[in-house]
Amino acid sequence: MKQEEFASLEKALNSWRDKRDFFEVEKVETADPEQKYSLHRKIKECNENINRLEAEISERQKKANNSTSLPFQIPFILPQKDVSSFTGRDEELQQLQELLIHRQGTKLCSIAGLAGTGGIGKSALACHFATLHKADFPDGVIGLRVDGKDADTIARDFARRCGEEVEPEDERDAKTIMQDVFAHRRILLIFDNAEDANIIKELYPDGNRCAVIITTRDRFLSISLDIPDQGRIEVKPLSKPESLLLLQKLLGEKRVAAEPEISEEIIELAGYLPLALQIIGAALKSNLNRRLADYAASLREERRRLERLRVAKDEHWDVRACFSLSLKELQPEQIDFFSCLSVCAEDGFSRRSATATGNYSDEYTAQDDLDWLCRFSLLNYAEVGENRFVFHPLIRAFAHELAVERGLRDDAATRHAEFFINLVKSSDVGFVDSAIAEDINGIILVADWLQHQQSPDYEFAFRLQEFFEKYGYWKQAVAFMFRFQLLAERFEDWELVVKFRIQQAKYLSLEKQYLNAEVVLAPISGILQKIEIQATRHRYHAKWLTTLGSIQWRQHKLDQAVDTLKQALAIQELLDEPDGLSIVLNSLGSALQKQSKLAEAVDAFHRQIEISQQFDD
Repeated sequence: MKQEEFASLEKALNSWRDKRDFFEVEKVETADPEQKYSLHRKIKECNENINRLEAEISERQKKANNSTSLPFQIPFILPQKDVSSFTGRDEELQQLQELLIHRQGTKLCSIAGLAGTGGIGKSALACHFATLHKADFPDGVIGLRVDGKDADTIARDFARRCGEEVEPEDERDAKTIMQDVFAHRRILLIFDNAEDANIIKELYPDGNRCAVIITTRDRFLSISLDIPDQGRIEVKPLSKPESLLLLQKLLGEKRVAAEPEISEEIIELAGYLPLALQIIGAALKSNLNRRLADYAASLREERRRLERLRVAKDEHWDVRACFSLSLKELQPEQIDFFSCLSVCAEDGFSRRSATATGNYSDEYTAQDDLDWLCRFSLLNYAEVGENRFVFHPLIRAFAHELAVERGLRDDAATRHAEFFINLVKSSDVGFVDSAIAEDINGIILVADWLQHQQSPDYEFAFRLQEFFEKYGYWKQAVAFMFRFQLLAERFEDWELVVKFRIQQAKYLSLEKQYLNAEVVLAPISGILQKIEIQATRHRYHAKWLTTLGSIQWRQHKLDQAVDTLKQALAIQELLDEPDGLSIVLNSLGSALQKQSKLAEAVDAFHRQIEISQQFDD
């Protein structure tokens, strides 16, 4: 059969399909029984003509082929073959269905853009959708990787996969080829791993029959292609339940159920990234006797995590190689910036801290490159806060590896730490408080840096103590004071070791973690003997007992609390320090009151009031 005859029959076939689609929509929307019956008859007529034309096309194809020729087959070609373990993405699948199948009225070729980081499952989503809805595309599905290819090569490849061989001497451009071959077909085309919006624009089939899915790491590409908002889908990591389900599909329910807590840790270490979970599944399936706990232990070391998230000699099953593809979109100085940002806090960081860490002269220059990193899915805009950014955990590990390889990590960490040290010591209190709150976990990292540098900057710690207590950041305060406790122990500053332990205990008690608070206080009895100045030793002894007694009281250990606080009171009376006496008397009075020893409680409170009045005078 000649090509023009085939095209004429297909055009007629598609016309009847369009009519049927229109009548079916009308039938659903009308409530008039007579009109419904009329539309039913019209739909039946359309189906009869569709069946007739499909049979005629099939018969002519058989006659046109000689005995040695292969019969024409509707193409079903996917860029990713195996989607058997595909999990979740119900919302995205529904969105694609609404965009590409449930269409009403006449419109140009429907397009959906799937964007997201490497390994997130964009191609798998497109392929799974195509598999689910194969019947909705009677002329087939063709999906090809398009990265690194020019428009002419891509157009000819798509046409060939549809059975249309374009001769080398054919002078039609890419757009004309795509329109001639696909505009009249009810077919789904997948442009996988698209990079250049200008090339994709040349490949639009146009018409009102064809559907297109574009997968890309470039979040801006869909905007460049004028894809409407509802057609731009950001593919994010799997949810926790979806990740566990995927792990069950890969390893079997029994194996996951045997080590449930470890299974949850594994999906967290994988960052809920489908590619990483697939690699983990492949590694564990190849060794059925290996416990999940043993494998999880190998992933805990962040420096070597990406090394283990790969299948040897297969670049398609290698998380690091997958991320590396995004680097070709960056300039060398942007790669350096990306690498340096790995020293920032895991839960996110401000533009201000990124500017300092990357050694930029101003925030808006840094913003340009931050936007670029976000565009190519190497960084994400934080969901909470203004001008804040966050890494996917595995991409942060990738950036960390690059920083080490390029010799940038130490200088970046120094700039990061010095920025926060100078910020905290700034005299502009209002500004400092808001800036600290914005980057609190980044500031806690400074304590680790000071430990590594063996630099006990206690002024920095005491300034932050005021902030913690003013705004109630108890959890962060415990983590921060613990690091400075370790620093003080290294330098044998025993007075400060006791001080930092007491502070931790106070913050833990405010979080109602009383047992942990007692554990933190327990070693102080031995540490006190290392404080050489007697008055100082007694002062911290009293503070330790006062803190311990208050924690015991909060746990309703009233006898212990009263005994401990009376010991503290005896020491404070020897020291004759009004402030310390007032604090211990107040705590003792409260404990006695709980014991219903009201006379003693009143006596303690009266003494406390007298001391406070004298102190005020």
